[in-house]
Amino acid sequence: MNEDPSLKIKLIVIGEPAVGKTTLVTRYTTGFTPDRYLITLGVNVTSHRIELNNEPVLLQIFDIAGQKQFSIIRRRFYLGSQGAIAVFDLTNEASLEALPGWIEEFHRYCGDNRPVIILGNKSDLEYRKADEEKIDQLLQKLNIPKEHLFITSAVDGINVDVSFEKMASLILDTRE
Repeated sequence: MNEDPSLKIKLIVIGEPAVGKTTLVTRYTTGFTPDRYLITLGVNVTSHRIELNNEPVLLQIFDIAGQKQFSIIRRRFYLGSQGAIAVFDLTNEASLEALPGWIEEFHRYCGDNRPVIILGNKSDLEYRKADEEKIDQLLQKLNIPKEHLFITSAVDGINVDVSFEKMASLILDTRE
């Protein structure tokens, strides 16, 4: 893929602190996972070139801080986002329960017609608190199709690439 992408997609990665947002983005864009936890202060912006429908695309990924003290400045990072990846930690039920608030915040600033996918991250860990029934109930409550849920592991790379590419594809579908 030598061409400069004429198509640019802005997507935002949202969710509670320490659910693995930055690790997922790093894994997707570099193929590696960071060797230590780095807190996001405000936003991390990463660009990643992909090919979608035989066209070069530049993904602009905004990984925003989940801490409450950053809620005031988050609004500006939402602007122009064409889709959201909402992440929760499979070992932390509270992070699942917080997703409706994150998705509501995204829709408030970006519009209800923007696609959202959900990632249940840290599938590499054995201890799970978020069970499948609670996840299904949340999907129904949010009116998000089951095929927009991905169980991921940033550490092992499970479903990381496919979830980001699904998000990019959904955004492209809404633009056409």
